[in-house]
Amino acid sequence: MILNRAVRRVLHTFNVLDRFELFYVGALIIFILAVI
Repeated sequence: MILNRAVRRVLHTFNVLDRFELFYVGALIIFILAVI
Protein backbone atom coordinates (compact mmCIF):
# COMPACT_ATOMS: atom_id res chain seq x y z
CA MET A 1 0.00 0.00 0.00
CA ILE A 2 2.83 2.39 0.83
CA LEU A 3 4.49 1.55 -2.49
CA ASN A 4 1.27 2.35 -4.36
CA ARG A 5 1.07 5.70 -2.59
CA ALA A 6 4.70 6.46 -3.47
CA VAL A 7 4.17 5.58 -7.14
CA ARG A 8 1.05 7.71 -7.27
CA ARG A 9 2.95 10.61 -5.73
CA VAL A 10 5.78 10.25 -8.25
CA LEU A 11 3.33 10.19 -11.17
CA HIS A 12 1.59 13.28 -9.79
CA THR A 13 4.96 15.00 -9.43
CA PHE A 14 5.79 14.28 -13.08
CA ASN A 15 2.37 15.66 -14.04
CA VAL A 16 3.10 19.03 -12.43
CA LEU A 17 6.80 19.05 -13.23
CA ASP A 18 8.24 22.34 -14.43
CA ARG A 19 11.68 22.93 -15.94
CA PHE A 20 13.39 23.70 -12.64
CA GLU A 21 12.02 20.56 -11.00
CA LEU A 22 12.96 18.47 -14.04
CA PHE A 23 16.52 19.84 -13.87
CA TYR A 24 16.68 19.20 -10.13
CA VAL A 25 15.43 15.62 -10.46
CA GLY A 26 17.85 14.96 -13.34
CA ALA A 27 20.78 16.33 -11.35
CA LEU A 28 19.76 14.25 -8.34
CA ILE A 29 19.58 11.05 -10.42
CA ILE A 30 22.98 11.77 -12.01
CA PHE A 31 24.44 12.41 -8.54
CA ILE A 32 23.06 9.12 -7.21
CA LEU A 33 24.41 7.21 -10.22
CA ALA A 34 27.80 8.88 -9.78
CA VAL A 35 27.91 7.89 -6.10
CA ILE A 36 27.02 4.28 -6.92
